[in-house]
Amino acid sequence: MDLELDKQIELLSEYLNNGGIEDINSPMILASISRVRFDLKGKVIPESITPPLRAFLRLNTYTHLVEPFYDETFVMNYKSFIQKSLYFHQSQIETKSDFDKIYEELIASKEKILYRGIGEAKYRILSSIQRFWIDNKGNEKGIDFKIFLTDLLDTFRKNNNGQLVHYFNKMGIPHENDMAILSFLQHYGLNSKTPLTDWTYSFDNALYFGASDVQNANGKLEIDKYFSIYYFEEKYLQDASLTKIVKESIDTNYKEAYQNLIQQMKDSNYPDKLGNLLTDGAQKEFIMLYKGRELVSRICNIEKLLEFPILYVSDEETDPRIRYSIGNNMNIINQQGTFIWNSSTNIPLEKIARDEYYKDNPQENVYYFSECINIHKDLKDYVLKMLNDKGVNHNFLFPNNDDIANNIFNVVKNKYGL
Repeated sequence: MDLELDKQIELLSEYLNNGGIEDINSPMILASISRVRFDLKGKVIPESITPPLRAFLRLNTYTHLVEPFYDETFVMNYKSFIQKSLYFHQSQIETKSDFDKIYEELIASKEKILYRGIGEAKYRILSSIQRFWIDNKGNEKGIDFKIFLTDLLDTFRKNNNGQLVHYFNKMGIPHENDMAILSFLQHYGLNSKTPLTDWTYSFDNALYFGASDVQNANGKLEIDKYFSIYYFEEKYLQDASLTKIVKESIDTNYKEAYQNLIQQMKDSNYPDKLGNLLTDGAQKEFIMLYKGRELVSRICNIEKLLEFPILYVSDEETDPRIRYSIGNNMNIINQQGTFIWNSSTNIPLEKIARDEYYKDNPQENVYYFSECINIHKDLKDYVLKMLNDKGVNHNFLFPNNDDIANNIFNVVKNKYGL
């Protein structure tokens, strides 16, 4: 990617204004920077760029053309939209009219789209447990990630004399289903961390999560002035969906499972009235009905989940016999939530997805994880007011059962003047 000279100068200016000038030890480069001139339109005059400065500009620009650094102890944010473009196809929203236009386009879309809002455009897409693991040096301390997650799930089942297991049983949710437990932990407790990243079918909800998380619009880098909404059509994740894995397992094993069931019935002296009665298709449906929940729990075991770098998990439009029970709380229901699983302790989701894509498509050399709208933080209040007018706010997305019950009673009480 060749950048115009003015863009290279802009990137150099950001570098200098963020402490870079203190790292330049060459008097020649410093002198060359001081001699840069601009015309009346604000364009840099090429003749004012010395050969040494031109080489320094290329070196600085190169740092924006390679992906951010990461290892087991540290993950770097995106330093510019140019660097972010390695993974995302982006558009910038600067004005209310720009926002209104793209809002109407996406709200009117008939496609099944997944959205995620983040309060900082510079952040990479990491799960809560990845940030926790990196900050607390989990790998550096030699802690086994699988053992940690297994202990987390076991503690859920044993906590308060198995109170949550009783709750799951009453709700008809298999407590053996690790994904259902992770969904519960993802949505309750500020300090609870999981390998799941939240996505939603609602553009409004994603906008709220992004805009409400904006903290500071005064960053020195251009990218610091924006928050982001990521989105893509759900169909592009179907090959990485947990549903596909479950169905493939059923397709492969239903005949054997059916024959085993018939044999168990014979061994228990039940009359063999099913053996020759059902067609192949009916046998498959029968096993899905009879063994579906058991199979889901087996595949949703943490040890099995960790075998997959990335998984898409949704109960939306999923066969009811093989649901994952992630909709086990009001938060995820109101948020129209779904999840993407990332089994790594430190690799961002967009890189995991790209690496997996290139494995299956080695001939390709361009990949974007998703579309990304970068919205200027100055529009935060405009966005939040618009959403609040539609009833999309904290109380809706994080419902309180006490408030709901009180409001219902108060409506009826006031109706009768009591």
